[in-house]
Amino acid sequence: SFTGEIDLGYPNDFQGRHMFVYDTKKVSSADVNSSNPYCIVTNNEGTMVPNNTIFTVPLKNVIVNNGIKITETEIIIPSIGSYLFTLSLAWAANSSGYRLIKLENNEKAFAVSQVDAVSSNVETEQNVSGVIYARAGDRVRITIKHNATAPVALINSSSSVVLTCNKL
Repeated sequence: SFTGEIDLGYPNDFQGRHMFVYDTKKVSSADVNSSNPYCIVTNNEGTMVPNNTIFTVPLKNVIVNNGIKITETEIIIPSIGSYLFTLSLAWAANSSGYRLIKLENNEKAFAVSQVDAVSSNVETEQNVSGVIYARAGDRVRITIKHNATAPVALINSSSSVVLTCNKL
């Protein structure tokens, strides 16, 4: 829930609201369906991502609860409501350029992370999360892009791409 507007002490009468924190690990026996993740998606195939191209990440190794549907590249929302998505993604080592990841709802970004590559022998890891209010049939996907001047792989492990979805 939200509080009423409060003065945050910034110039120009900037107002804000306190927000809630959602604990995805807390499981209540009275409400098991809403506290279990709707889905957990991982991709461990070392996917190669072309340079300077918006690339939709394929979804593999899916755990699905509560009626959610998954295509090869999208999660299909089963019912109206607020959904929390959390994405962790790791790029193979390459020191050049930036790495951009987006969570998109019906092809519109709702969570974005862009970071610079770290060094030639260190993987670049990114995390992003976002909440959407969705209707049944809405689609969510992961898109990524980089400018490393050559194709870059996602790391080849079971945790290279982990996306969780919870209905709030």
